[in-house]
Amino acid sequence: MNWANQSSTAIKNIRTLEGETGFSSTLGVLVESGAATTSNGVFTDQMGAFQFELVQAALSSNKELAEASSLATTVGWLIEVPNTTSLPPTGLDMLEAFKVAPTSLQQLMVADNGNAAQVLFQVGPSSLEVRSTVLDKVNATIADPGDQALLPKDATATTGGLAVVGVGLLDNITANRAQLTIVALLLVAAFLILRYRDLVRGLLTMVPVCLAVGTSAVLVRTLGITLSPLTTVGGPLVVATCAEFSVLLIDRYAEERGRGLDPTESTNVAAARTGRAFFTSALTTLGGFAVLMFSSLPLLSDFGMVVTINIAVALLAALVVVPPLVKAADERHLLVMGAGTPVGKNHRRAVMAGVAGVAALAGGLVMVADAVHQKTVSVAAARTTDRVEVPATIPASTTAAPTTSLAPDATLPAGPAERPTGLIAGVFYDALVAVGVDSGIARCAADDLLATTPEADLMAMGIADNPRPAAVNAMLATSATRCGVTPEQLAKLA
Repeated sequence: MNWANQSSTAIKNIRTLEGETGFSSTLGVLVESGAATTSNGVFTDQMGAFQFELVQAALSSNKELAEASSLATTVGWLIEVPNTTSLPPTGLDMLEAFKVAPTSLQQLMVADNGNAAQVLFQVGPSSLEVRSTVLDKVNATIADPGDQALLPKDATATTGGLAVVGVGLLDNITANRAQLTIVALLLVAAFLILRYRDLVRGLLTMVPVCLAVGTSAVLVRTLGITLSPLTTVGGPLVVATCAEFSVLLIDRYAEERGRGLDPTESTNVAAARTGRAFFTSALTTLGGFAVLMFSSLPLLSDFGMVVTINIAVALLAALVVVPPLVKAADERHLLVMGAGTPVGKNHRRAVMAGVAGVAALAGGLVMVADAVHQKTVSVAAARTTDRVEVPATIPASTTAAPTTSLAPDATLPAGPAERPTGLIAGVFYDALVAVGVDSGIARCAADDLLATTPEADLMAMGIADNPRPAAVNAMLATSATRCGVTPEQLAKLA
């Protein structure tokens, strides 16, 4: 999302949502029981302790994690007593809570016939680099949750979610960026060395390229440019573009030396004639990439900035650094220039260049094979214990059925006349008062509705939908009738 246009309406809305909710992504942990368990494998004291301690440790050590939700933590917080030590829920606690939860929540928290449970962390707005650190800490907690919260034998806990996908993308970009650039340098150097059959000449040609690539690495870190797929391919692109500068200059120098000019004259002629030509060519390339710097997309503007500066550095290096280096190497007879070098020495240099070129080519090909090879990132396995508990079961009720019941026409007493503060209760109260219901009776109906069904469950059932589901209308009618709302008033409410 950071690569998109930050001034667009969609991105602004997302940023507003992040600011209001406090999180922008999710990090999930899937906890699964062993294969030997047929059902309800997560409803054990061991599983409850692991999930509860995992959340406690992760939230306390990572301020980037806004909050967490899971069956174990929800039940644990429900049974928590203020000013006492928090204890993880038992398997029976979780099973009983699961049985009375709405179907939508059951499907969200538990799967695979009760053998898999999800712990979902809400991750606050942060960079991928920060999330990578958070993921490492969570994995470390999974690997060693403490002696009192070990998973049973064969159980597993695996991280997943959008945060893991983003961190994986960052790792791939970071690793491939250096690899691709080195491969490009090796392959270009190998070609030049084998083409010239001169090791020194091939290496001198790579001087501006290496300066540009080094500048790219420093630039990305100094300016805090976000790594992206485009900045990753920027390295090889700069290598391919900038090698041309020194190739043209050194080749023209060699031609002038072949005509009999001395090193100084050859340098002056090459710089004066060829230099102007490729300087103009380089400016057109610079202009093309510089346009990208003004893009509204950070992805393109960062790419344009990096490539433009790199090409400028390579151009200056080719004009300022390469000529004196070539001249100095030629004067010390380190270059093969025309007929001035003995045949035997030419042969030895060609052999050395061939060996070096083949070595560089082999190194580049090996790195290419390594880059395209699929790698599996290993994560430390969670510590387990050989002790395996039997999943909890709800015991049969021993409570006798009540012998008395409310009379069919029993009506609940009216409540206070004040409007309730809750969203759903307030709207229900207003609707009843609008059709002529006494304010105390309306308050009674609103309170009874929330006493029988939590607000979150009512929202999940579709109380805000238009039209409302029949089941929701029945619940509203039941609470209203219990408090004394007449059928005529109910008819107006519908």
